[in-house]
Amino acid sequence: VVLGLVAGGIIVSLLPFWNILLLAVALGWGVTYYVSGSLHPLIYALPGVALFLSAMIQLVYHWDRAVVLRFGKFKKVREAGLFLLLPFADRIAAKVDTRIRVTDFSAERTLSRDNVPVHIDAICFWMIWDARRAILEVENFMEAVVLSAQTALRDSIGRHELADLLSERERLG
Repeated sequence: VVLGLVAGGIIVSLLPFWNILLLAVALGWGVTYYVSGSLHPLIYALPGVALFLSAMIQLVYHWDRAVVLRFGKFKKVREAGLFLLLPFADRIAAKVDTRIRVTDFSAERTLSRDNVPVHIDAICFWMIWDARRAILEVENFMEAVVLSAQTALRDSIGRHELADLLSERERLG
């Protein structure tokens, strides 16, 4: 059993989704033949058709967007609801959560305009507007947002003196 689980894990990690589905159908046919000994075509066709149909139907939640690739090229962004994938042609590159997110970060040690070392922690509220660009044009959009916010915070600190940072905290925020 352990060897079977390890082999299954290796197969799942190495093969694309549709190939795993074909492997599951073939394995199901083998088990069906071993258990029943029958060669009746319906015994073999129904489970295979059911597996393919269940794999084709995809669900996207209200707050998600799914980026669909067809043969590795961008096809479309699917919004909330059910939709079908073409077997062996379509693949979901990623699902993106479009709700507002909160990320905390710090500017580490940054010098203010009057050369005083300042350490400021901050939070950033952000959301994805364009799922296609977030997935296809940025390798890791979450890290990009945090690094961009840290850079903007450092820039803002460097443009103001310490007295301004302390007295006009709400306006600078």
